[in-house]
Amino acid sequence: MKFNISAKKTFFIFSIFAILLFALDITLYLDILSKNHYIKEYYDEYLNITYETNIPTLFSALLSILTGLTAFFIYYEKKQMGWFISGIFFTYLGIDDGLQIHEYLGSFLGDIFLEDGFISYYWQVFFDPIFILIGLYIFLFLTNSFKQEHCYKCIIFLFLGFSFYAIAVGLDYYEGTDPDLRYFMHEYNLLYKQLIHIMRAIEEVIEMLGATMILSSLLHVHPLKIDIK
Repeated sequence: MKFNISAKKTFFIFSIFAILLFALDITLYLDILSKNHYIKEYYDEYLNITYETNIPTLFSALLSILTGLTAFFIYYEKKQMGWFISGIFFTYLGIDDGLQIHEYLGSFLGDIFLEDGFISYYWQVFFDPIFILIGLYIFLFLTNSFKQEHCYKCIIFLFLGFSFYAIAVGLDYYEGTDPDLRYFMHEYNLLYKQLIHIMRAIEEVIEMLGATMILSSLLHVHPLKIDIK
């Protein structure tokens, strides 16, 4: 049995799935359609997009890991260190997404060194500079590689993907500051915790879409062909 994982298929299928996860989460969380308690019983455990170790988390982690594996396959052909570093970076992001390493370690280090000296999440102080430096290197390397391949569509997808990641980090920072949301509470008749959930859900789906775009940019250069015998 053979599977061809192409950029076009990946972009449309994974993007639609990410948006469906987001729509389903908001629908169930806000009880938009019904008060079906049988569905709500399994919502938090399996479908809450802001929780960990459930279907949305698994999907998000697999996106990054698949991106890392694609980079490793390209490295195997081209033998350029930038592809290897890209493979390690995106694979780590996938593992981190599933295990929440940056959040646990960031909280641990923050309690020791910051002593409530940062207004948002501690992990951003310790991990953001590292992620930014490595991400900038990978972005420049991939942009140059795509230019050599004359794949300008790849560059657009890559730029959008990294931009979406940056937006997600910005939203995470803002949400961690305990923002004043009274205007939105009054305007949309929502509770504070509901607005926070919506912000986190938007952050998660933006991150998924960003990962999908980056993966698609790599698959334009190297579509994956899997042969299962």
